[in-house]
Amino acid sequence: MKIKTGKEIGQSFVELSMLAVVLVIILAGVADFGRAYMIFLEMRDAAQEGLAYGSFSPTDFTGIEVRIRETLKDPFDLSGPGVVTIVPSLSNPSKPCSGFDSSTMEPNEIRVTLLYQMPLATPFLGAIINTQEIPLVAKVSNSILAPVCK
Repeated sequence: MKIKTGKEIGQSFVELSMLAVVLVIILAGVADFGRAYMIFLEMRDAAQEGLAYGSFSPTDFTGIEVRIRETLKDPFDLSGPGVVTIVPSLSNPSKPCSGFDSSTMEPNEIRVTLLYQMPLATPFLGAIINTQEIPLVAKVSNSILAPVCK
């Protein structure tokens, strides 16, 4: 057994303090990226809900957006205007009333893209990755099932 001298007494405390900083950064990163994953799943589910509505009413972009915003309220409230950018689109906008495009022999599709800049909860993590926001994008597409045209 070695007897510690006066110079070695604070060594363990210095090692612990250096390691604690690294552990706190890792835990903060795990928490932020876990939150980002949950928000992405919420965005994807809301986009699929809007897409389900849009596959029966492909030209009603307002109805699609309303359906998506109603779904974006739980567990994170992202339903406010300007929080999430919603971009619905058609694969063949010249024939929105056709569920099948005879020229390409492919079904017409409706696509919904959701964009969100998620702010980080921990500011020092943003200093490490050189940004305070994580861009999240959820893209879904589906065939037009029963177009309603007037």
